[in-house]
Amino acid sequence: MLVQVLRENKVDVARISMGEFYSEENTEAFIEFVDEKCLTYIPEVKSFIVVRTGPTSILVVVTFGDLETVNDTFEARQAMIDESGIELKDLFHLEGSVVSNHTNK
Repeated sequence: MLVQVLRENKVDVARISMGEFYSEENTEAFIEFVDEKCLTYIPEVKSFIVVRTGPTSILVVVTFGDLETVNDTFEARQAMIDESGIELKDLFHLEGSVVSNHTNK
């Protein structure tokens, strides 16, 4: 059902990832790496937001134009994580349609 709605309405899709690291140093190193490399690995993103939720955890919200692009960029996202060389304690992902998005510029 979600896939059908997304395809019919062409809404943006967000991929939300929660990562937990083994140390604060690894967390900071990963944030710096992703900040520098995200557009190199995933130029299709519409937005890429990293939120440090704790000393050793981050929440990443990435938006794409459609579900197909989310799926097509999976290998590039994994390659970026692998190239960082930083081991994660835990990582999980959620995906869904962007139903509200306000930016105050």
